[in-house]
Amino acid sequence: MTHRLTGPDIELVPLTMADRSLYCGLYGDSEVMRWVAAPVSAEAAERAFDRVLAGLSRSWPTTLLWTIRPSLGPAPVGLLGLVATESDEAELGVLLEPSASGRGIAARAILLALPFAFNRLGLRRVTTRHDPHNRPAQRLMEAVRFEPLPITDDHRRWQCMQGGLRHR
Repeated sequence: MTHRLTGPDIELVPLTMADRSLYCGLYGDSEVMRWVAAPVSAEAAERAFDRVLAGLSRSWPTTLLWTIRPSLGPAPVGLLGLVATESDEAELGVLLEPSASGRGIAARAILLALPFAFNRLGLRRVTTRHDPHNRPAQRLMEAVRFEPLPITDDHRRWQCMQGGLRHR
């Protein structure tokens, strides 16, 4: 069910077994995980990768995960995921290697994934959340024009509704 999504200068490629080191490296990196959660051990990352990969093979997965590949680079630089929260809603998350941060890659990846989420998956709403002190994440959500929601459970929350892509 996960499709390869191609934009002018970025591609989202479904996660495969070949992406194990990227996945484990991101989740184990303290700089990448600084605003998300504590980095995990190599063993925990390996187990999580195996669970995620198994879940992606279901006919109706609740999580979709892509690698983020800039067109000019040979290797992926991050991950973009959509996790179903309700039948017509999903939460979006992005993890990037530190060398890829601040270059607009996350914004381009999100803007590539949103039409797929709304038009192909039939989602009504895509949300995201982050630590309220994470200014780079706030600037990213503003750049892709997500609508801010009230801060709850110590998280800054944002949403994009199905009709909201017209203005991007």
